[in-house]
Amino acid sequence: MGMKRRDFFKVVAGSAATAAAAGCGRGPEPLLPLVVPADNLVPGVASWFSTVCRECPA
Repeated sequence: MGMKRRDFFKVVAGSAATAAAAGCGRGPEPLLPLVVPADNLVPGVASWFSTVCRECPA
């Protein structure tokens, strides 16, 4: 005999709750680095700097 519909929904709800709780591990990063700008930033003048993408562990 297969899985009953009610048991299936229990598994789905439990998995969704676990996934939602796992996403609450780390808080957001503050978005305030340019509230107090660095001394070398001049408004209207292009400023080029290298960045790093943090989307993957590579």
